[in-house]
Amino acid sequence: MFITFDGGDGTGKTTQIKLIAKWLAEKTGKEVIITKEPGGTPPAMEIRKILLEGDVNKWDFKEEIALFYVARSNHIRKLIKPALAEGKIVISDRFYDTTTAYQGHRDTDGILKTIHDIYVGDFKPELTIMMDIEPKIALQRSYQKQNQQHALLPEVEIKTMSSHDIIKNQEIRFEDMGENFHVQSRKAFLEIVEREPDRCILMDAAGTIEEVHERIVKALEKDGRISSI
Repeated sequence: MFITFDGGDGTGKTTQIKLIAKWLAEKTGKEVIITKEPGGTPPAMEIRKILLEGDVNKWDFKEEIALFYVARSNHIRKLIKPALAEGKIVISDRFYDTTTAYQGHRDTDGILKTIHDIYVGDFKPELTIMMDIEPKIALQRSYQKQNQQHALLPEVEIKTMSSHDIIKNQEIRFEDMGENFHVQSRKAFLEIVEREPDRCILMDAAGTIEEVHERIVKALEKDGRISSI
């Protein structure tokens, strides 16, 4: 089974995926693979670095779409489909819904659909948990997480890096696009849920880690796809 967690930056996807992967493994007895986008394979991780780090204006949205889908194609071909063929559960931290929300609202020429049809076709998640929270709160969470990660860097590494290097090397390019960008993206994520209610479960991401985890578990326990695994 292929499950994705999607939604804006700072909604807690990564933390909740780890908890749900453990819960699913215990519940089903199956191996659960955690992956992410862009990423999942070495070539896709190389693309991740150039997409998520650096100046906000270094790519336009058409270039971003192309890069995301090249990484996604490799991810599907090299990791997701082989794992599913072996009967494993795959959970991805983001998938094509992010591209639809982040770049799609600027696409007036249908480029996204064309590229999607070429690289992904009819392949899609069986279930998507769409994490939702107020963008201002989400961005605060995301920046706080980045600061905490750098606080854990070894002292010797920090001494060899300038403050500019530390900021430059953070994966915060999309966070830095500003609150208006994330308000638009949130609207796009909610529209995806409305269009595909059979695939998507809208999840309130506000509250403690434990509270959100409990909400997700309850939703999955009610979902027939999970009980049939």
